[in-house]
Order: sequence, then C-alpha cells, then structure tokens
Amino acid sequence: MVSPAMLIVALVIAIAIILFCIIVLKLNASIGMVLASLFMGVAGGLDLMTTMDTISSGFGSMMTSIGLPVGFGTILGQLMSDSGAADIIADKLVSAFPEKRSIWGLSLAGFVLSIPVFFDVTFIILIPIGITIAAKIDMKMCYVTGCLTIGATTAHCVVPPTPNPLAAAADIFGFDLGIMMIVGLVVGFITVLVSDFIYVKIHNRGIWNEEKDVNHSSNVVNELVAARAAQNDAKARPSFGMALLPVVIPVVCILFGTLGTAVFDEEPLICSFLGNKLVAMTLGTLGAYLVSLPYIGRENLEKSAGEALKSAGVVLLITGAGGSFSS
Repeated sequence: MVSPAMLIVALVIAIAIILFCIIVLKLNASIGMVLASLFMGVAGGLDLMTTMDTISSGFGSMMTSIGLPVGFGTILGQLMSDSGAADIIADKLVSAFPEKRSIWGLSLAGFVLSIPVFFDVTFIILIPIGITIAAKIDMKMCYVTGCLTIGATTAHCVVPPTPNPLAAAADIFGFDLGIMMIVGLVVGFITVLVSDFIYVKIHNRGIWNEEKDVNHSSNVVNELVAARAAQNDAKARPSFGMALLPVVIPVVCILFGTLGTAVFDEEPLICSFLGNKLVAMTLGTLGAYLVSLPYIGRENLEKSAGEALKSAGVVLLITGAGGSFSS
C-alpha cells in the first residue's frame, strides 16, 4: 500500500512529466498524459499490465461519456462562427457597455462565446472587435488580449458543456451537470470581473513594454480586422435572438434535467431525457444547423461540420487521455 504522501509526490511528478513533454519536448498533450498515467500507475502500486489496462479503460470510459457531446459541440461552434451568429452575440455584448468600459464587455463576450465555441475560434472572432476598441479609446493591446483571454479561458475551465468541465462534472467527480453549469456561470462571471479589474490595475502600473513586447513588423492584426470587415459586409447575419438559440437550447435542456431531480422524488422521464448531455448537445447542434442554413447555404453545412471535426479530433484525444490519467 502506497502512503497518501507518496501519492501526492507521485502526482506532482506526473504533472511535471506532462508539462515537460508539452513545453520542452513539444509533444502533443495526449502523449504526455499517457506517459504521466503510466508513471502514476506504477508509482501507485499497480503492475505494468494493470496500468496499461487502466489507461485504456479510462480512455474508453471517457469517450463513451463525452465523445459525441464534444464532437457535436465542436460542430455547433463552427456553425455559429461561419453563420455570423457568434459575431452578432459579441457585438451585442460589447455594445451594452459604455465606451470606456467596453473592454469588460469584450471579456464577458469571450466568456459567453467560449461556452459553445472553442477558445481559438472565440479569440479569432473577438480580437478584431478588441482592436477596434483599443484604437477608439486609445488603449494598449495588452489590455484587450489579456481581458479577452481571461473571459474565454474561464468559461473553458468551469462552465459545461465545454469539454473539461463536461468531463469533470458528471464523469470524474460525479457532480450534477446542471448544478455545475449554474455554479460555473455565477462563479465564472464573478471571476472574470475580478480578474479583469486586477489585470487592468497591474498593467496601469506600466508592466507592459510596448517596444519589447509588441511585434511591430507583424501584419496579422490588420489582416484580422480587414477579414472581419469583409465578412460582415459580404453576407447577412442572423438576429441576436436567433444567434443565441444554439447556446440557449443545451443550457435549458441541462437545467431542465436538474430541475426535475430537485422538484420530484422520482425524476420524470422527459426531464432525464432532455437533461442528458448527449440529447442537450444534439438539440443544440440541430438548432445551430437551423440558424445557419439561411446564411451559409445547404451546400456549406457539411463543409462547416467537416472543418469543425478537424479540431475535435485533437480535443477528444487529449480529453480521453485525461480520462486515462484520472483513472
């Protein structure tokens, strides 16, 4: 029997292995997590073959639980991006704040959009808005990128149905998914505002060096702004209400399931069915197809789904490896 203290030491070393593989060796995170899982199993007292069986079963169990919901969520996010729905939500949230506080709106827009949309897509959608804000109120780009990153990463950490909290809520820790969503939204919202406040205060002290910390030769910023302007001019976009539909549907379904558990001694079948994460994400994805169809055309729907699944493969591999590590 391995003592708890030794298990903690082994866990620290396993995390160090993951970081070393990613940062130093530049390996895919899933490879680092499998190597760390192998070390953790042996250090925890398992033999090699039992460790490998546990790694495989942990991966399979995680994929059984969240493989389809994560895949559907990826398609949902891509469709929102391609149809302009994500842009509409971002513009609306940012414009709700006074001009001098628009950076806070940008951060909250990143928080909301990163619930159904992966971080990289959220960043690409919002950074041109941030650039416009920075120019309008004479603000350095470090404020924009920092606050945007705070909002987007917070949602990815604590609000289902993004992959990490989706996996952690029901499958690793056994939390109720709806409660996890409510708590994640409340705690995440507060975290974003507090973190933005602290981040801005730190940078107001002059920690950012414009000469050293900015690549002035890069044209990426101007290209993103131009691309977004061309995209907005080129096509019609859905209304704000329609744009929110793919986000609202899975949230309502999951909360409906939690409500059924809380109100009834025996949860009604309809609550169990709609509250299931696979059903919730399926309905949300169908909503994204419905919203996107008039704006990107029937022939481009499958193209968007295919593009989404390119990134979904990497996410599923890393999330599944996380299931191996947790086992």
